[in-house]
Amino acid sequence: MWRLLMKDFIDICFIGDGSHATRIKQTLSDLSIKFNLVTFDRNKAISSQPEVINCQVIFITSPNDTHADYLADLNKIFNGYIYCEKPPCSSLEEVNNLYLMNHKDKERIYFNSAEDSPSEKLQDFKVSQMNTCSLDLLPQKQHL
Repeated sequence: MWRLLMKDFIDICFIGDGSHATRIKQTLSDLSIKFNLVTFDRNKAISSQPEVINCQVIFITSPNDTHADYLADLNKIFNGYIYCEKPPCSSLEEVNNLYLMNHKDKERIYFNSAEDSPSEKLQDFKVSQMNTCSLDLLPQKQHL
C-alpha cells in the first residue's frame, strides 16, 4: 500500500491523537512518506468533515471501544485506505459486522500485525484475509 502512496504528498488523518498516533507519524517520516496532516474533530460526525473524508489514508488510533463504530461509519462514506489500531472490535456483534462487510471494502482496511510497534515498518494485515473466526473461547450457553 505505502509504495503506491509514496510518490507525492498524501493527506492523512488520525482519529485519535495519543502516543500511538505520535509513533506512527514518526515512522511515516522515517519511511520518507510525505504527508499533510488533516485534523479530525471528535465532536463532529465524520460525515460533516469533508477534509477528513477526502484523505487518502485514515488511521484509527482512538480508544479500543470506538474502533468498530469508526470502521462502520468510514465504510459508508470513505474510499481511501483505513489503518486501524488493534483490536478492531470489542464484542462478538462487532466482529460479525466486520466479517459481513463487502469483500471489496475489506481490502482497504489494515491492522498492525506487529505488537504495538510501528517501528516494524507498519506491517499490514488485511481484513479481507479474515475469513474465519474461532468461537472456541466464548462461554457456552447453559441449557436448563
